[in-house]
Amino acid sequence: MDDPIIRLQSLLDRIAQVILAATSEEMRGQPWVLAYLDVRGQGTTSQSLLQKYRINRTDGTTIDTLDVPDDLMLLLREAFDLKDAVLSNKWHGVLITAFPDRQCEVKFDYDPNCAKDKAFFLT
Repeated sequence: MDDPIIRLQSLLDRIAQVILAATSEEMRGQPWVLAYLDVRGQGTTSQSLLQKYRINRTDGTTIDTLDVPDDLMLLLREAFDLKDAVLSNKWHGVLITAFPDRQCEVKFDYDPNCAKDKAFFLT
């Protein structure tokens, strides 16, 4: 799989599957609205990533004390290592949202200062 776009798509699919599995394990059958992983790069290497993983429940509350699984961090680092080879407009962050129906949404953040957002961990 030499094409970096195909590699990135595959990584994002795997990341979404890990998010869904981790959310199912955390919720243990309880209803939830969405889960998201927000990751932002600091500097030029994939070793400097800020991340938060949250689950929004149906009662309006958010579980925000979740650790990002280690295997997920490896996939994220690999995805960030590909970022310069994939898109002409460099992205510096990615928001991956998963839903109970197993659908996922990916949004890239093109702001080079996104990791400096002081409110990042407040939400």
